[in-house]
Amino acid sequence: MAKRKKVSKLHYVDNAKFLEAMVEYKRDYNLAVKNNKELPAVSEYLGSVFLKIAQRLSFRPNFINYTFRDDMIADGIENCLQYIDNFDPAKSNL
Repeated sequence: MAKRKKVSKLHYVDNAKFLEAMVEYKRDYNLAVKNNKELPAVSEYLGSVFLKIAQRLSFRPNFINYTFRDDMIADGIENCLQYIDNFDPAKSNL
């Protein structure tokens, strides 16, 4: 009998790419604050990651029968965008 190959699960978010995008945003944010310029827009990639995380969390067992799931997802994304400038790259693994 042939042995089954172990299938590696792929995560829905690439942590290395996400960290790189967050560090790049934080660098642009700090530069804009330092030079009193307009704050940078969040990239489309970061927005899609926040959406994926919020959607995935909405399927957790403690939220499965939640009536207003779309509102909960929107609130999660809003909180991510509101506090994105609090990200500290020094506390993350490169």
